[in-house]
Amino acid sequence: MGGTFEALSIPAFRRLWLGGYLFSLAIFAQMIARGALAKNLEGSNAALGAVTLAFGLTGLLTTPLGGVAADRFPKRRILVISTALLFISSLGIAIAVQLEFVAFWMLIVASAV
Repeated sequence: MGGTFEALSIPAFRRLWLGGYLFSLAIFAQMIARGALAKNLEGSNAALGAVTLAFGLTGLLTTPLGGVAADRFPKRRILVISTALLFISSLGIAIAVQLEFVAFWMLIVASAV
C-alpha cells in the first residue's frame, strides 16, 4: 500500500486536484468580496448575511438537481456550464462596480446564480 499522497503521483489526478483547489479558492474569495461590497453599499452586517444566505441557500436547494444532472449529462459539460455561469455573474458585478451603478439587489441575484 502506498502513502497518503500516492494519488498525487498521477499527473491527471494532480491536475484535477489543483483545479478543484483553485476553483474553491476563487469561490471563497468571491464570497468575501461580495460580502464586503454588500456591507459597503448598505452599511450593515445584515446585507453581508443576505448575500451569503443567497449563495448558500441556492447551493443547498440546487444540490439535488445537480445530482440528477450528473447522472443524465456528461460531467464535463455540467462543469463547463456551471463555471461559465459563475464567471458571467462575477463579470456582471465587476462591470457594474467599475461603471459605478452596482446595487445591492444585483449582489443578491449574482450570489443566487
